[in-house]
Amino acid sequence: MKPSRWERVKSALRDFAARIDGRSLAIGLVIGLLITQFINYVTVDGTGFLQNLVPEFVGLIFTVLILDNLGRMRERRNMIEQLIRRMHSRYNHTALAAIEELRVLGKLSDGTLQGRELRGSNWRDANLYQADLRYCDMRNAEFLHADLVEANLEHANVTEVQLASTDIMCGAVMPDGRRYDGRYNLEGDFAYARRKNVDLASPEQMAAFYGVSVEEYMAGQTWWAVNKDRFTKRSRHYDMSDLRNQPLQ
Repeated sequence: MKPSRWERVKSALRDFAARIDGRSLAIGLVIGLLITQFINYVTVDGTGFLQNLVPEFVGLIFTVLILDNLGRMRERRNMIEQLIRRMHSRYNHTALAAIEELRVLGKLSDGTLQGRELRGSNWRDANLYQADLRYCDMRNAEFLHADLVEANLEHANVTEVQLASTDIMCGAVMPDGRRYDGRYNLEGDFAYARRKNVDLASPEQMAAFYGVSVEEYMAGQTWWAVNKDRFTKRSRHYDMSDLRNQPLQ
């Protein structure tokens, strides 16, 4: 037997229910209840004809709401995926514009980028403040003058040479899961520390600035003294007057 229209609507509801947001569901329920009350109010002949149409109306309303909601969700997902592809560009202006759009949409820090393959991206001068880059493959990506304040790089595929070329990394989580200890001696970190009246010559104050123990900070400085000659690609100047370089208050 061929299923009725109402049965088809119920089947569609079951298929789409898991993807309906609460707002659309609430709107549909309210509209359905209002229609039911209206039908009961205007029906006076007692035939029940209009009441029999209520399931059809409710099903139609739900279907329209569901399809509209799914369409909007699909468009948003497609837009975000397109921005991530642009973020992966080797063309610096294209990548930076996409990063800023993702920031406005809240997609830099919400986990959307986790595990993405972003090799070879040109992120020179990029503001990756609070970016969640966990598990990302960023081999050969350009990081010169990039801002990685409070970025999460846990388990990311990125090298020390790349990170040592950035402008600022205070508050970042390193690939090994530990908080950045200041070992790369970045100009942006120093500029921000000075603005916070931190004494750069005080291990105690610098350790507090980076949020690590004094022992961790000193170990990082010892590591830098031994390894600094390996890092020739470095940011030599940090412009505090550049609005792009003021992610923190």
